[in-house]
Order: sequence, then C-alpha cells, then structure tokens
Amino acid sequence: MRWTRSWSRYASISFSRNERNVLIPICAQATIHQSLPLHPNIVALHRTLETRSYLLLLLEFVPGEDLFYFLEQARDHYEPSDPVSGSPSDSDSGCSISSEISARTPPTPSLLSNLSPSKLLSRTRLKLIASMFGQMCDAVAVCHERGVFHRDIKPENFIVTDGWHDVPVEGAPGQTRRERRVVVKLTDFGLSTMDVQSADMDCGSAPYMSYGEGCFDFGTACSVGGH
Repeated sequence: MRWTRSWSRYASISFSRNERNVLIPICAQATIHQSLPLHPNIVALHRTLETRSYLLLLLEFVPGEDLFYFLEQARDHYEPSDPVSGSPSDSDSGCSISSEISARTPPTPSLLSNLSPSKLLSRTRLKLIASMFGQMCDAVAVCHERGVFHRDIKPENFIVTDGWHDVPVEGAPGQTRRERRVVVKLTDFGLSTMDVQSADMDCGSAPYMSYGEGCFDFGTACSVGGH
C-alpha cells in the first residue's frame, strides 16, 4: 500500500494487484465507502481506478492530524501544578505550557491540548469539545442511516482540521459571514460492514473493544467499541 498526495484536494492510496489477499477486502471496503453520501464529517472516497498493476483509491485530502494526536499532545505536555504557587510550572526556556503546545499544533484545534487550569473548563473549550463530539455523532449517524457499520470508531480514525462555515448575520436577513471552525472527519472504513448480524470476533482495535466482544455476543453489528 502506498499513500500519495496529489493536487491540493485529493489523496490517493495504491494497492498492488499482486497482493490478492489484500485486494479482495480493499474492494469490499471501497464499495461500502462509496455507498455513503458526501458529508462534511466523512472523508470522501471520490473514485476507484484500476490498472494492470494497481488498484487506486482517490480520496478527499484533509490536512490536519487525527484526534489521538491532540490527546497525546495534552498528555505529553502536561506538567503538574507547582506545589507552592499552585500554577502550572514553566519550561526552562520561559515558555508556558500552552505556548509550547500551540507551537506544535494547528491554531484552532490546539485548544484541545491545553491543560492550563484557567482554560481546561473554559466556555470556549467546552463549546469546541461539544461541537467536535456532535460532528463525530453526525458522521456515525449518517453511516447507520445507510446501513454501514464502521466497527473501528476510535480517536485515530477522526481527522481534525480547520474549516469554515457560513453564519447568519444578526439583523441582516439572508446575509451570512464566514466563520472559522474545527472540522472533524471520519475515515478508514477498512473494517466496515453492511451485515446487520455479524459473527466476526476480535474485529476492531483491542483498546477500544466493548466487553461484549469478549463475551461471544453475536448481536446486531454496531460501530462503537470495536464492533
């Protein structure tokens, strides 16, 4: 498998046709992915192309990092409060924790990685988290409406990027203004299925599997917890 970024709006993944054991499930994945409608919170699969040597998937290019990246940023850069002052300790260079994090992450989503006590429960941060969680739920809901079960919902499969949306202007009917926002997109349909009943075991990522996965529960397929 090989990733290639092409142009500014598309990305391609190529698979060798010699890898028959890989090609069959990839074709099934592509068929399921293409059955989904275009949605702002799902990475689009625009087209599949075949040559004598390769199968290519032409996907929407989404600049950014996955959600797990921002969670790791928060953990890796967390420093306990100073026992005397009660405030977060500064680095040797004199930069604050939030400054260090902001320098390593995109401007808007960086607020996710900020563990400063003054911003941890700030209204802005909570609104951001609520907006992102709502977008994640919207993506999964659209999949379920089309009979698609992702079966590998986890932070690594949500890409976080900067985007824009139109906001109505108060007191000016019919007029809108562009406002920057964090956009979350669901990706990687490699384990997805359209089977309502599934007997697959150990399908998903072990750290995110539900307890039912280990209890031989052959119930209705779902997307959360590795099902």
